[in-house]
Amino acid sequence: MRWRDAKLILALKCDESSRLTSASFDRPLTMVERMALAGHRLVCGQCRKLLLQLQFLREAVRRRENDLAAGSSPTETGVLSIAARDQIRRAIRQATRRDED
Repeated sequence: MRWRDAKLILALKCDESSRLTSASFDRPLTMVERMALAGHRLVCGQCRKLLLQLQFLREAVRRRENDLAAGSSPTETGVLSIAARDQIRRAIRQATRRDED
């Protein structure tokens, strides 16, 4: 293992963790990058929360794309019902609580 790899694994900071987390949605991470992220997330609740938020946003976009592909017009799907808003709030609260434990 090269020194640069060991340093990444042992001393990953939040800004680099955020960058790698974002990159992981666009490309496969190297084994060293995955190890560094996993280790960092073990001790950093904020970076675990960022991952949950990005996953949530990605799924919301995917659902929106599916709705539009199924023929729903933007005006039909553009406004969330009160029930949908409540469901999103509950999901965010649950994810936040899990992350804080």
